[in-house]
Amino acid sequence: MKTPIASPRARTLAAALREARESRGVGLRELSRLLAVPHPLLSYWEKGTRLPTTEDVAHLLGCLQVTGERKDRIIDLARDTRDTNWLAPSLPHLPHSITGMVACEQTAIRITMWTGTLIPGLLQTADYIRAILSSGDLPIAEGDHRLAGRIQRQEVLRKFDRPDLVAVMAESALKQKVGDPAIMSDQVDHLLEETKRSNVSLRLVPAGEEWYPALISAFVVYEFRGQPPIVFLEHYRSGAFLYENADVQSYQRAAKTILSRALSEEDSRQLIAREST
Repeated sequence: MKTPIASPRARTLAAALREARESRGVGLRELSRLLAVPHPLLSYWEKGTRLPTTEDVAHLLGCLQVTGERKDRIIDLARDTRDTNWLAPSLPHLPHSITGMVACEQTAIRITMWTGTLIPGLLQTADYIRAILSSGDLPIAEGDHRLAGRIQRQEVLRKFDRPDLVAVMAESALKQKVGDPAIMSDQVDHLLEETKRSNVSLRLVPAGEEWYPALISAFVVYEFRGQPPIVFLEHYRSGAFLYENADVQSYQRAAKTILSRALSEEDSRQLIAREST
């Protein structure tokens, strides 16, 4: 059996094609008839396990009447989809890095993230997210778009086939000033509620822990059923997806080391509870 592609760029293209179709209210079988493409093949394109050509993508977007900058971005995604590691620019209205993250989150069976001095994104409150976005140079409209997108992404933890989330952050994230004290107080309370979920494990690296190279930057490891894992590195205005086996294994080892230095789930919860009082 041929190994599925499912590279970071292929997953992002698949998510963009599916979103383009659904935003037009067109069913998969209806689009199959319009394109004269077998229904199963179209389904594979939207899963990222088969790769359409650039011409296929252009034809599909034409049938869906997707035009302008959005069309150009999706066609750009269709080029070099077999590339493994990928630097994904974050662009207004269709940020490839965020689209790629959503594609990974929706299909992962386990998500392991180290976020340093920030609360993990999937566990942030709306006010905390808004405070982060407003402190940068994003236009208000784009900030609102990203806020809504992140809140929507959090629903992945509540769906029927939800992934297991292992979130690790520094103890100092609880004291990092993001917004006003009321925002941080609500955020800490929210963390306590989220840790009650059976699929959420939140661990803190205590203050004063010896420095280790893996602590230098935030990263996420996505694990899938029957497909190789993917690592995502988030930067200020872009994100990098790693798919090469050696790179992924390096970050898996880093995650294991960080977890070995983190407090247990119960000790972490007690520390968070003390911060909420």
